[in-house]
Amino acid sequence: MLRSWFILTLSIISLSMFFAGCAASENFDGSLLAKSSSADYSAAVKELDASAAMISRLEYTAATEKLQPIVRTLQQAGDIPRAAEAEFWIAYCHEKTGQVNAARTAYQNVISHYPQTKSAKQARERLDIMSGR
Repeated sequence: MLRSWFILTLSIISLSMFFAGCAASENFDGSLLAKSSSADYSAAVKELDASAAMISRLEYTAATEKLQPIVRTLQQAGDIPRAAEAEFWIAYCHEKTGQVNAARTAYQNVISHYPQTKSAKQARERLDIMSGR
């Protein structure tokens, strides 16, 4: 019962973050994102989606391996919300696999590199939970 509730909650979070990333068509200064039309960018977006599905199936290690190489591609394409999301999920996967120090460091990176994103807000919340606040 608890596991089903957890999977459902994680799936809802994954989908809401995915749609937030899709809806984010502007940078924080109001300019349009400089999204690359390259195959690398498209592949990175697909990999991010696939990673969210892996996380919902509790496949944290595999998801981390899939997420790490796409962060730079998303950054270079100017897709800050998705880059932040990818880094957040890396941190979350570290947390769920018991790599507490790596998770804290990764959450801090999300907060410092993408301070105005939803992912930074969620990273702060995860750090508070990890600290018992």
